[in-house]
Amino acid sequence: MPYDPDVMDHFKEQYEALKPAARYVEDVSDATLLDVFTDSFMREWTRFRSRDQFFSYAGWDVETPEDLSAVPEDEFESYVTRYTVFDDREKMLNKAGEEWVVQKLGF
Repeated sequence: MPYDPDVMDHFKEQYEALKPAARYVEDVSDATLLDVFTDSFMREWTRFRSRDQFFSYAGWDVETPEDLSAVPEDEFESYVTRYTVFDDREKMLNKAGEEWVVQKLGF
C-alpha cells in the first residue's frame, strides 16, 4: 500500500484535536465513583433516574466518596445485581468509568 500523505495529515489533525481533552482526563485518579456515576449513566443502566435515587432507594445517604466507601461491599454487590443490568459491581464500575472517559474526551 503506497504512502498517502493526506491520510497521515488527517491522523495528525485528529491527534492534535484530542490532546486538550486527553490532558483533561489524564489524571483519572482524581475522578471518584460519584463523578462517574452520572445521572445519565443511572438512567441508562439501572432502574433509577438519578444517582441520588439509586443510593436513597437502598437506604444509603451517599453525598461524598467517604459515604460510598462506608457502604458494605457485599450489600453494594447484591444491590447492583438486583437493580442494574450488571452481573456484579466491578462490571458496573468499569462501564461507568469507560463512559465518563468517553464523555470527557468529547466522543
